[in-house]
Amino acid sequence: HHLHPVTRASRTSFRRRFGPEDIALLAQLDNAAPLTAQVPSPALALGLDSAVAGKRIGEIILFASASLGDGTMAQVDVATIARAVAALKGAGFDAEAHAIALEAALANGV
Repeated sequence: HHLHPVTRASRTSFRRRFGPEDIALLAQLDNAAPLTAQVPSPALALGLDSAVAGKRIGEIILFASASLGDGTMAQVDVATIARAVAALKGAGFDAEAHAIALEAALANGV
């Protein structure tokens, strides 16, 4: 199973910020995720990156939530989940980030 370069980059960034439990969940999720996952607007990813760079907590929460969408976690692209989880973890929301990774894993049958 070959990874898309964004997913590979997300995993590298993820390893720097997260413990083994979260890494294992996303690795399993990547293998179980559907090929037709929804990818959010690039504006949401850029907004999240900007909020992280500026350490704007409210915007991090807003953009992370918006990028995950309002459907089930089984419909969200793995790289998007990794980006949102990394942003929340970096902002100090460890438990929430882990809960999102776990929810995504369970939604995808991991």
